[in-house]
Amino acid sequence: MNIENQSKSKSQILERLTKNFTISSACHAVGIDRKTFYRWIDEDPDFKKQAYENIQECKKDVTDLANNRLVKQIDNGNLTAVMYWLNNKDPEVSGKTIYISEEEIKELSTLLYNPDTFKKGQELLTSYVLRGKISEGYAQLILKIFLAQMKAENIMARKVEAEVMSEVMFRKNMNKAKRRY
Repeated sequence: MNIENQSKSKSQILERLTKNFTISSACHAVGIDRKTFYRWIDEDPDFKKQAYENIQECKKDVTDLANNRLVKQIDNGNLTAVMYWLNNKDPEVSGKTIYISEEEIKELSTLLYNPDTFKKGQELLTSYVLRGKISEGYAQLILKIFLAQMKAENIMARKVEAEVMSEVMFRKNMNKAKRRY
């Protein structure tokens, strides 16, 4: 391959690496072997630097896209997405594990989303806290998310919402008081 074609191929690969192409697919699209790509990496420090920067930029874009979709799932009341976020994205609680099965999540979601069974869902959530399946902070966050979702959809009456939130805040204050003594 002459210098002009090599330069053109390098530019094409670098462009593809910014557009969510893998190294293999970028090489295939340009018509070169992966070994050639890695040889260029070894021989050309500028190419290596630019390829690395392009790959990192692409990873950021994919991560942003994934986070946006995850937030949309959380906004839609997807409890699995909430649990994933808490376990993996929240710096205050990541590293702590939630021990709720998919079936338990579905049951809890169903109970909490229905005003007629909300109290039962709240009791189930409390039992998960008492058994150490989730932390109290998780439970409070889950309740707040469901209340916000229900409020946005005008499903829950203000009176019930006020009762639930006052109970959540009461428990939170009681636990703070217990920790002080």
